[in-house]
Amino acid sequence: MNFAICAACEFMTGPCTLGNGNACVMAPYFPSTEPEKFDRVNKVFGVVNVYKILSRLEEPWQRQYAVNALCYEAEARIHDPIHGYLGVLPKTLDNISHLDTLDLRNNSLSGFVPPGLKKLNERFQFENNTDLWGLDFPSLRACSAFDDMNIELKQPRGETDTDKSTLHNMSDSGYLKQHCSQVALTSSMA
Repeated sequence: MNFAICAACEFMTGPCTLGNGNACVMAPYFPSTEPEKFDRVNKVFGVVNVYKILSRLEEPWQRQYAVNALCYEAEARIHDPIHGYLGVLPKTLDNISHLDTLDLRNNSLSGFVPPGLKKLNERFQFENNTDLWGLDFPSLRACSAFDDMNIELKQPRGETDTDKSTLHNMSDSGYLKQHCSQVALTSSMA
């Protein structure tokens, strides 16, 4: 009887005991039709270590999981020799963070916020959603960015209420509306 030799036994140039009561531990997981799979695992771990790992496991499903893990780790180690499979995690987390930011931006641009959306990027939501500020300054939106830089943040005279912040006092007193309208008038006259 002529049985196919497994990739591991082919590498070791020894007889494969696949036909002998399925005694070859590596034959079901490294068939001769997939020699590159065994080559990657052998390059990283070595055939003796792989044989030791598989021979210690009793159940076929445990061996299958072990072979899958060894193949994944070998592939990751070949692509990233320094970090190996651990190098995939930071890249994946960066991609998730980037995709979450894009999702938030798309939702804010479309005006639709799906129910149950978490505040994944607090700074982005705070800066781009004036409702989260707790203060509504329509006069600030009317000013240009240059005008906003020139506003002097001073406490209006005559109000000494300590419970209100300076920005509340300024919005209540109309200081910002007057300043922006003065800037708009002077820029239109020039």
